[in-house]
Amino acid sequence: MKTKLRVRILGLFLLGACSIQCGVTEGELGSETNWSKGCDESSECGENACICGACTRSCDADADCAGLARGVCATLGSESQVYQCGEAAESKPGICLPRCESARDCAAGRRCIAGSCVTESDSSLDPGDGGAGDGGSSSDDVEVVIVGVLSNDLVPKECIEDLPELIPGCSVDDSSTWGLDCDGDSVPDYRAYDCVTENAERPGDFHGDYDCVVDDQKLRYWVTPDADGDGVGQGTPMCAGPVVPEGFIRLTSAAADLQDCDDMDPAVYPGATDTWGDGMNSDCYNEDYPICSVIEAGSEFPVELPPATGCEGVDLYFSGPAVCADRCRNHGALYGFVVNAGTEASAESITLSWRDQDGNADSTELSGSLGTGEATPLFEVPFDLVTEMTLTIDAEGDCDSSNNEYVFSNPSGDQTCLF
Repeated sequence: MKTKLRVRILGLFLLGACSIQCGVTEGELGSETNWSKGCDESSECGENACICGACTRSCDADADCAGLARGVCATLGSESQVYQCGEAAESKPGICLPRCESARDCAAGRRCIAGSCVTESDSSLDPGDGGAGDGGSSSDDVEVVIVGVLSNDLVPKECIEDLPELIPGCSVDDSSTWGLDCDGDSVPDYRAYDCVTENAERPGDFHGDYDCVVDDQKLRYWVTPDADGDGVGQGTPMCAGPVVPEGFIRLTSAAADLQDCDDMDPAVYPGATDTWGDGMNSDCYNEDYPICSVIEAGSEFPVELPPATGCEGVDLYFSGPAVCADRCRNHGALYGFVVNAGTEASAESITLSWRDQDGNADSTELSGSLGTGEATPLFEVPFDLVTEMTLTIDAEGDCDSSNNEYVFSNPSGDQTCLF
């Protein structure tokens, strides 16, 4: 099975009526110049030229398309120019194309892409073969496209004319039963709130369990790329069918709440175990520290300790601290470890002290002696409406006092959170 990734945008305005012109044919677009008609050579185009398979003219702005019915400029590199010109897009100029708001405004064999009528073609760029395209596709091919615009159109009358007032088998308390499948591809197209049939409408979400395109039986699933195969996608919503292609996952409502921060590393994804101090943000939260819900619960997690510094004697320093606080960082706590990276064990007593910008101070005894490469238990230093807090390690015989102080800067920490 071959996956075809189309470099094009499906602009699904889904308007209830044509706002420009309905039932357009090529002859109506300017028969004296064959404007926008398909062509093989410029001799077929009168005053215009054959560019990218259409009778048109080159352009840099809409003004260059004056005199062409509904002509607008699809500038070089734009979605509509790339779709119309396919793999030759980079070597072609911007071109004039008929303006549209939906496919109803385009002639047969055209679709509305990014506000312009373009020729439907299988020559779209395919990253899998370097942009050469395969010249066609079978019904077994898997297609992936980007959907540009959604609307909340009501369900068509012909879909529900034989249905009762309430969807059969639907439960008001179970939203998973609110779907209506109008195109028969087994994926619901419309969502009927509280099971009322005539109120069914298109969901306005770029994710979920509903059909991503209602007028194409092949395209049906919201998907997102999952290049590293860890089960968490990178979040870009795309539409695929007739099956979910390899290298993608279904972008359900639950999956849309997660985003892989490194989709090339299967060990990195939301929910992964984060090792404190290893330099990697494995769980995609809280930088190099575990997510705060894990820290605050006192759960155990792996800690990576760096090698000895070579300092002759005791060398205590902070690992962390991690900041866990409310949204505006008015209230919270600092969490971290004190580590001995020196060549000798520390004295029996290690004191952690702290003071805020107003001179309020406190301290606590952390542990007994720390050997080389050992760490104290996790410490917690609470803060409340502070703009700055200084943490200091006090231990006898520390051979490098430059790394035993940590300053927490929190400029807005004493301001009222208004949003």
